[in-house]
Amino acid sequence: MNYRKKIKDLWIKNAKHLYWGDDFDSRYLVVEYLKDLKGKKILDLGCSAAILHTFIDPSNSVVGIDLDEEALEIAKKLNKDKGFKYIKGDVRDDSLYPGKYDVIIFLAMLELFHPKGKFKLGDPVEMLKKMKEHLNDNGIIILTTPNGNNSYYKNKAKWKLEEVESFIKKAGLKVRKRILWNPISIHLTKLSFIPFMFELLRFLSEKLNSKNSVSMFYVLEK
Repeated sequence: MNYRKKIKDLWIKNAKHLYWGDDFDSRYLVVEYLKDLKGKKILDLGCSAAILHTFIDPSNSVVGIDLDEEALEIAKKLNKDKGFKYIKGDVRDDSLYPGKYDVIIFLAMLELFHPKGKFKLGDPVEMLKKMKEHLNDNGIIILTTPNGNNSYYKNKAKWKLEEVESFIKKAGLKVRKRILWNPISIHLTKLSFIPFMFELLRFLSEKLNSKNSVSMFYVLEK
């Protein structure tokens, strides 16, 4: 199945104004970890319209947290028959999501903790530690964030690869998998009409392992 096309189509149809605009974003990789899960407890911090949740089996228990009430209403509509729970609130308030989880999703959220950014949510290490506390022993955290080393993000409030690696280490987390995504250019999105371009980009990303990649994709564990 072409997940990238299906995900984008769902975004454009249901929440076009919330679509991030990059047809080759690393968030497309996440569905590969979600589609086969069965009977797991899943927490999505900053879930937005929860488009990716449409690929999650209803045997899983899902909690999504976001401040955007409109996005949450879309999330509820798209996943209305699955029993998933959506809560309006601040992802830093872990009283909203008590207990432990098998999978914690944290996509394009870490950059909101940058001190030069718009939101300045605080210490990213403390947020990672908080997620670790809510992680089951064999659980994983799926994290994506732009790479401040990339020329497109020069002088923008994005964490650099070495900073993110430092945060992960300080939080006491380990890297199970890392993909330094898109070693070429964010402007490749203009070529998204070419068949197999996403697959080629994945091959190049894993082969080149560029420290100046457009973004970073992590699977973390205790």
